[in-house]
Amino acid sequence: MLHIVCGDEPNAPAGEREAVLVKRDERSRQLDAAIARLIAEKAGIHEIRSNIERNYGRV
Repeated sequence: MLHIVCGDEPNAPAGEREAVLVKRDERSRQLDAAIARLIAEKAGIHEIRSNIERNYGRV
């Protein structure tokens, strides 16, 4: 894959280049989903902390 992306193989078949792009797009979507899950989890942690502090005060 890297030899196509880095230009070491400029005559790679179009289908091979397209396959690389499809894989990169899919990995990008996976990373976006993982980031969204982590952001939601972090927000949940902050919400729990705020609730504890609001109900019981700071430790």
